[in-house]
Amino acid sequence: MRTRKKAKRQKSLKDFKPLLAKIPEGIRDRHMLDFNPEGQEKMSGVLLDFLDPLLERCETQDEFENLINFGITAWNATFMSPDELKECVDQALGDLPFLKRWRAKAALKKMMRRKEQYFAENRRIILDYHLRMTKDGPHVSVVSTISPGEE
Repeated sequence: MRTRKKAKRQKSLKDFKPLLAKIPEGIRDRHMLDFNPEGQEKMSGVLLDFLDPLLERCETQDEFENLINFGITAWNATFMSPDELKECVDQALGDLPFLKRWRAKAALKKMMRRKEQYFAENRRIILDYHLRMTKDGPHVSVVSTISPGEE
């Protein structure tokens, strides 16, 4: 007879299967993976809280996916030096027409300020995610680093 905790853990592992497939075997074999580190918030919930002001604008799965990608970019950008950030933004947005590039940079800066204002204590970097649409709405699984000092 399975315990409730074991059943929950197996369900949790199933949610991460698409992400696990992306991790090179050598890394999977050498490192113990912890899906819900004790004492840390689930990054999927943190990411959705971070994106909360923009979530109501998403009507399709593609829009939701684009928002998640944008949010992860803004979140992780807060860990870059100003020079790294400028290079990254110029590379990512360089092909856009001026007005769209200007709007995208402004939106990125606004979300970076939101991260620093409301989530400054969270120093975890988001590595990857998986989006799955369910009857209850979108379900996001996130892989992130652990907080510095938690190793």
